[in-house]
Amino acid sequence: MRVLSVGEILWDVFPNKELSGGAALNFSANIVRLGSTAALITGVGCDDRGALARARAAELGVDTTFVQDVAEASTGVAHVTLSNDGEPHFEIPRPVAFDFVTLSPENREKLLALRPDWLYFGTLLQLQPHIESLTRNLATTLPSCRCFYDMNLRPRAWNLPLVERLCAMSTILKRNEAEARTLAALDKSTKAGVSLEAFCKHWSTKHMLECICVTQGADGCSIYRDGQLHSVAGYPAVVEDTIGAGDGSAAAFLYGCDQMWPLNAIGRFANAVGATIASRAGATPAWSLQECLELASIPPKRTIVSTRIRCSAMPRPLLYRFGYTFLAVLLSAVGAMAAKAQLRHMTSLIVRSCTFHRSGTGQMIPMALSISKASTTSSFNTTLSAITGDI
Repeated sequence: MRVLSVGEILWDVFPNKELSGGAALNFSANIVRLGSTAALITGVGCDDRGALARARAAELGVDTTFVQDVAEASTGVAHVTLSNDGEPHFEIPRPVAFDFVTLSPENREKLLALRPDWLYFGTLLQLQPHIESLTRNLATTLPSCRCFYDMNLRPRAWNLPLVERLCAMSTILKRNEAEARTLAALDKSTKAGVSLEAFCKHWSTKHMLECICVTQGADGCSIYRDGQLHSVAGYPAVVEDTIGAGDGSAAAFLYGCDQMWPLNAIGRFANAVGATIASRAGATPAWSLQECLELASIPPKRTIVSTRIRCSAMPRPLLYRFGYTFLAVLLSAVGAMAAKAQLRHMTSLIVRSCTFHRSGTGQMIPMALSISKASTTSSFNTTLSAITGDI
């Protein structure tokens, strides 16, 4: 999978330290950890922080070809304060170097040759009209490229018309619970007290989205696709800080979608990556694919299809019914491919523990997903090779 990211690279400034960050850099670094490639379009100042940020991105394996040196502005920073439960609050002074990103004709030719499968963007940079135009142009001119929009709304750095335009460009939307609540309150066609499933259906239809992921912190995530909301419980973690956890979860979610995994497998893997990152300091801590797969093999406390999540109050989902095991066909093939007994055991755990249920009926049936056996086999080979070294 080849990803092109448009977004910020900056330094997260704590009272006692500075760490490299920015949603686009964090996301791209985690895409690379999953064995894919990621190039980043952004800007850094001609200063020490800029040189260090570029070096850090390269160290993380991100393609820095399109990281531009901006003479007229300094490298971006985010002043970070953490709540008692590790939730970060960011203050990002503007304008900074990433606000002045442009694309030369030479770089446009390089991007066409890169042939990315996915174009990633958030909201922060898109507030600049010329960057929104640049992103829209990329979305329409890059052949066979789909868009992944990770909303990441920051105070005073978004507006509803912009968010709606970006959603209309996208194939997949990722947002958190608070953002879903905010948009539901602002959308004039949404009734008060609407369920999360109904709001996702409305938003998906309005903007022609293929899939919506709503992250719910420690409680996991809810995935809306094909007219249903599938909620996948999260994994407990001793939180060091949550900076970058959502970006890592987004990378894992996109990876699973690109490889056409079943929704529960996508949700569990994304939740496992997010929990692992939250247990460590900084936005791009070291983690291994093996430890995240091991965590994803543990049955979460609940996996449900819910129709009763209210955007007005957003109470956590409740467990109503469990369904039928549906990963057996897909992951039994993985067990056969895995050269190491540990991975075969881990796969069997996932097979036994993943369940599903079709909302609105009492009948337990396999989820209807279009999965290419050849594509799935290839993608799992790629994933497993990062651990086993056998391929």
